[in-house]
Amino acid sequence: MLDLFNLIIKESTQIFYANGTNWQVWNKPKNVNFVYMYVIGSGAGGGRGATGSGTTRSGGNGGGSGAICVGLFQASLLPDRLYLQVGVGGAGAPASSLTNTAGINGSNGALSYVSVMPDVATPMNLLMVSGAAASTSITAGTIFAPTQAILSNLGMVSGIAGAAGSTAGASSTPATNINLTLPVSGGGGGAGCSSVNTIGGGASINALSTFTPLIPAGTSFGNTTPGGAGGSGYSFTSFISSYSNHEPMLFTGGAGGGCSGQGVSGSGGDGEIGCGGGGSGAGQTGVGAGGKGGDGLILITCF
Repeated sequence: MLDLFNLIIKESTQIFYANGTNWQVWNKPKNVNFVYMYVIGSGAGGGRGATGSGTTRSGGNGGGSGAICVGLFQASLLPDRLYLQVGVGGAGAPASSLTNTAGINGSNGALSYVSVMPDVATPMNLLMVSGAAASTSITAGTIFAPTQAILSNLGMVSGIAGAAGSTAGASSTPATNINLTLPVSGGGGGAGCSSVNTIGGGASINALSTFTPLIPAGTSFGNTTPGGAGGSGYSFTSFISSYSNHEPMLFTGGAGGGCSGQGVSGSGGDGEIGCGGGGSGAGQTGVGAGGKGGDGLILITCF
């Protein structure tokens, strides 16, 4: 709190992480004029690649990221208590030790909510929702619709659609690497393998300038060597408002796993906040698991 010429200026930031489907409570501080909210939905889990012998096998798809919703409200228009539910990231497709199994997708992500009551079923109670629909395999969370949260019209609210995950590599064709276009990203697709064990590559998450590192895909092999695991996503850690920050708030999805022409493929990397999990590569005697989608997040700043 800053007291300047008897004018009290108070600024505070609270961070809410996923806690299952439990509701969390935010209490409005005294002597604040505006409330800013940044709401991120969770990412979908990465898929699992296929297994087989003498067949063309695809890797697992990368999960899409959650959507984002940003709002600014006059504090006096909001109740003294709000209820928050932060979306849990989708589970990655489970590993398999069987030959001749089809690839499957990971679990969907979930929406994040800010409500005046602990209820998501009644639009009249909702103040903000991360998006219109949660993230799924490849598909990003869709943009927020005002009809989902009628009370959002009390302030200035803007929705941002999420980022798609990468389609898995098919046969020896590599999965497409992901470039960051938002503060969150989808997950990378896993590597595929041809019927004669010609390998493809999984999708990496490319670096963004000096802000985020390259998240590498797992290494692929045409023999019995196990495929490498895709790298897990990058997380910005300085959430609390600070004048000494030297980097923006960015998160990335997990990279795709490598394939193994005659062995077990590599798993996909886990996604960070709001991001998709990476898909695992294709294998013969087994496949690794898809990466977990990143949980959502809600930040509330009062000033």
